[in-house]
Amino acid sequence: QGYSSIASEMYYQLDGNKPDAVILSVGGGGLLNGVVQGLQHVGWVDVPIVAMETEGADSFAAACKNRELVTLPDITSVAKCLGAKTVSQRSLDLTKEHPIHSCVVSDKTAVDACVKF
Repeated sequence: QGYSSIASEMYYQLDGNKPDAVILSVGGGGLLNGVVQGLQHVGWVDVPIVAMETEGADSFAAACKNRELVTLPDITSVAKCLGAKTVSQRSLDLTKEHPIHSCVVSDKTAVDACVKF
């Protein structure tokens, strides 16, 4: 089941109560794809996903903006291990099937959030 099992775990821990949203990071799209699959499996097809990326590692945001895959020239964010120069085609396709909102923040904002939480 991979990442799709995250939604099943949420379903059981929340006693079937839907979350207002799911926030996750996007690199190549594997986590995003799996979580959407899991949300669909548990019937939460209307739970929005906020897909977070940092500036310089924002291939998903670029693909959403251009409505086609975009290959970044390089990963310039400090989050090099999280980024992918090109997100998966499936991730882009899922924006037509599920409410997914792309959000790009600065490295500083991402690091500050990690320190805070």
